Amino acid sequence: MHPEIKKIQARVEKLSDKAATLRKQVAELSQRRDDLEIETERETENLAALTSTALRPAPMPSFVTKWCHEAGDVVNMPSVSGIYFLWRFYEGSYQIVYVGKSINLSQRVCASHNIIKPGDGISYLEFPESEINRVEHFYVFFYDPPLNGGGRGTISGTKRYFDDLVSINEASRQLGTTIVRARSALKAISANAIRKRGKECYRRSEIDAARSALDGR
Repeated sequence: MHPEIKKIQARVEKLSDKAATLRKQVAELSQRRDDLEIETERETENLAALTSTALRPAPMPSFVTKWCHEAGDVVNMPSVSGIYFLWRFYEGSYQIVYVGKSINLSQRVCASHNIIKPGDGISYLEFPESEINRVEHFYVFFYDPPLNGGGRGTISGTKRYFDDLVSINEASRQLGTTIVRARSALKAISANAIRKRGKECYRRSEIDAARSALDGR
């Protein structure tokens, strides 16, 4: 066989191998794209389900006077599903230092949780068992408790939701007015304040609507 023909055949084989590799990579990327689309759709549904209902703030706590294993049902926790909040004197004031969930709050807090100590506070909110996983993410974002590891709830949908929030200070700057007038303009369009890590915040779309209302005066 002529040497040139052999060279051409060798190049054809190499190109065929490369084509096969590229086809495999394309198939893998296509599968990854499908997976991401499914994940995005699921997170969007989760976010819509959560934002359709106003979440309640954590209630004020009942304080623990004894260790849990000594006191039994120290704060009369009910045997229901929900979210619980551990309060502790932290950086000069009582703050929420841990957010947890359970299908049985009483058992979880007093039988399984060994970080609770005298002087701590406990409060809770009841939620259906089907909601507690998603709701917990939101409360971790709201309060940023140090014992949760600094943002355990950063699922993509929740993060996008909170990234869309603007503090009242920043809102007043964007609206070119005082905080009092900015708050009044936001209330005039029925905007609802949302607490993000203790700060009064509003959605960007609400700020845009308030700006349009102010410009129209």
